[in-house]
Amino acid sequence: MKICILGGGTSGWLAALWITRVQPYSHKITLVESSKIGIIGTGEGTTGLFHELLTGILIGVPINIAEFFKETKATQKLGNKFVNWHKTPGYYYAPLDNTPTHRQEWDVSLIYHISKYGLKNAHLSTMCGNWMQENLCSFDKVNNNNYNHGAYHFDGHLVGKFFKKLVKKDCTVIDSEYVQCKKDEKGNIKSIKLANGQEIYADYFIDATGFARVLNKEVEAGWHSYNKYLTLDTAIPFQTPHEEGKDIRPITTSTALNAGWMWQIPTQERMGNGYIYDSSCITYDEALRELEIKFGKPIEPIKTIKFEPGRVERPFCKNVMSIGLSCAFHEPLQATNIHSQIGMLQYLTNCVLRPNTLPANEYQNKLINSEYNKSLDMFTDLIQTHHKSGRQDTAYWKKTQFDTPMTDRVEAIKEFCTRRWPNTIDFFGGFGSAGYGVFIYPILNNEWINLKYVGVPNVVQLHNEWFKTIKNLSSKVYTHQQFLNGIQSDKIKNIAPALNHTD
Repeated sequence: MKICILGGGTSGWLAALWITRVQPYSHKITLVESSKIGIIGTGEGTTGLFHELLTGILIGVPINIAEFFKETKATQKLGNKFVNWHKTPGYYYAPLDNTPTHRQEWDVSLIYHISKYGLKNAHLSTMCGNWMQENLCSFDKVNNNNYNHGAYHFDGHLVGKFFKKLVKKDCTVIDSEYVQCKKDEKGNIKSIKLANGQEIYADYFIDATGFARVLNKEVEAGWHSYNKYLTLDTAIPFQTPHEEGKDIRPITTSTALNAGWMWQIPTQERMGNGYIYDSSCITYDEALRELEIKFGKPIEPIKTIKFEPGRVERPFCKNVMSIGLSCAFHEPLQATNIHSQIGMLQYLTNCVLRPNTLPANEYQNKLINSEYNKSLDMFTDLIQTHHKSGRQDTAYWKKTQFDTPMTDRVEAIKEFCTRRWPNTIDFFGGFGSAGYGVFIYPILNNEWINLKYVGVPNVVQLHNEWFKTIKNLSSKVYTHQQFLNGIQSDKIKNIAPALNHTD
């Protein structure tokens, strides 16, 4: 099958990597990218799904993780630190993993831990929660084994280059810009014309053109806005150096500010930051001034990004799939964008790029879109849960608490949490959707759960055994900085396959 990917960057090259690894030698791939068009790479975080991609769980062929760390200037991500997302100033941690009982009707391990150590220490009920607090990582310092935890922070520009290096021999790469397309009588794209005069014919097209959304506009894929529920619409990305003498932490920090929030993502070389805000509540100059006061020095923005939170109505439309920013964007909270890209690629190779599936079947597209859009809508619920924290000290936070309506799911979650502890079934939205593990920490921060009705389970033995496992593994792993030093010095050149807790 002939496949044309329009757009490079992380999204375009991730799509090429996925297809060539999951269905090797099955397709002829042409990737068109333009050296004249910049990439929105501001420091990116991922979820555990990206780790499954690198280790080969999802694509069948593992990638050298040590090489990935070195070439993309990556750091490990074990969780998030949320600062001032409450009516009372403070912070909480949200680890990427869960307790041993998170799939049960009651997460008795977490409940017991909170009853014993308090909400402030809820994150210490998990392996990642302990490691992130102690600045450890998930890599064994004796054999460089990976205990299959965590995710990554990286430089988005470098990741695109890394994936390109891996797959460029399997693709035809063209440096040019899109001009127009030709369609057949059913509206499917037959070919695209490029600025260099070339015309590319293909059976299937992937739109990785970012906010330009070039091809999904051509096939009229539609747009579904989330701005009724998520009102942030402007981002100012910028970079800062690491604090001298301090170790790099395996944590994404999200700090609530006057009109939105700021991300801080560590790579090996710098911090990638950005203030994402509601432009109806603050001007660009006011936002910049707020940052300069916070950092105590002038800020040099990389660019200003204006956006509307939402998703393409039909991400699979005709013979076009939209991926990355071309498909959807909420806001960068909880790394939902790159997570959703991996979910979309699974649908692509499992359902679309199969024998006898082309020309594109609109009934199949309709089914995939229905399922995939559920996961995107759940990301809206997740992000809004963070914002509905009860904070109301500025115009934005008052607007969020009182004027911005809750989604149906968020309204339901808040109500049933007053009567019982939530569980995994409450957050089941299909493959790749946001689950119990990422919802539970903002729910606890918002004080939606009435803990006096929960009760304290008698799980002392389970609790003690679990903490014995945590203590044992914590003694075996590198500190995060030791691991990064080993990567940079080439003392760590490969990382063994993932191990279970008991190995």
